[in-house]
Amino acid sequence: MRGTSRASYRQVSVSCPNSEEEMEEKGGRIESKKGARTPTLDPKDCKDESSSGKWNRVSIWTTSGFSMLRPAEDQSVAAQDFATIDWTGDHELSQQRTERLETIRQKGRGSRKYFMLTWDVSQGWIAVAFIGVITGCIAWCIDMTVKWVTDLKTGYCKRAPWFGYEVCCRHAADAGECPEWSNWADVLLLEESSVREAVSYTLYVVVAALLAATAAWLCKTFARYAAGSGIPEIKTILGGTHMNKFLSHWTLLIKAVGLSLSVGSGLSLGKEGPYVHVASCVGNLVAQCFAKFRHHESKKRELLSASTAAGVAVAF
Repeated sequence: MRGTSRASYRQVSVSCPNSEEEMEEKGGRIESKKGARTPTLDPKDCKDESSSGKWNRVSIWTTSGFSMLRPAEDQSVAAQDFATIDWTGDHELSQQRTERLETIRQKGRGSRKYFMLTWDVSQGWIAVAFIGVITGCIAWCIDMTVKWVTDLKTGYCKRAPWFGYEVCCRHAADAGECPEWSNWADVLLLEESSVREAVSYTLYVVVAALLAATAAWLCKTFARYAAGSGIPEIKTILGGTHMNKFLSHWTLLIKAVGLSLSVGSGLSLGKEGPYVHVASCVGNLVAQCFAKFRHHESKKRELLSASTAAGVAVAF
């Protein structure tokens, strides 16, 4: 970005040169067909490192005072990790949206006009509702899995192995006697009390260690961003920083499974912080379904702020 910054600016689409020699022949300048002020570009601004040095078509935000290079809309260019979001470009998108809505108010007719205006206003509320419902369902599944995994360290339900002790024995007359529940010592047909206690304790420790090791292996192999609480990273993202894959669907899946296994294993950790990360992943995925948030990073962070509130709500 060069020169002074002013509020009035527009976007023009230009084609980069076919080679560095052609760029040098033009003196580092690119002509625009729309008559906007032509900015001075360095050859490296047009080079796409992800496609082996080919030259691309780019979009340039221009004013009488400055120009800013942006990827063309028809190209999917992922921002680098820990890069700052494009606040100026998002401001331009907001201006375009405001102008488009104003045009609809003035020139729109009939029910289509009111539908489009209502839909634009309602997208945020609908997205937040979806985030709350989906986050609540995921949290319920995690809680149920934690109870089952915790009871799995002592035994299993013969009638339905996917039931925990509380569900399996809810109809038992005596709380201490449950014919449907089988301890691991019973599975091994051990009868001596001292041997039963030793084997039960050993299996308890072994199963807990296997659960914790499985959670660690899942995070290390499939989603390294799923490790930890996620709170510091969420604060960094809300501050306007890109962290690719931290809020992806794969991270959400491994986070939910790993959280169930680690908490159920008995490790000294809680679900409050991870629930905020889970809810933020849900918010990011829901944002992709709404045009208002899909390409607007600053608007998306407003939705992520509401997602963190949903995570805190399901935690308590």
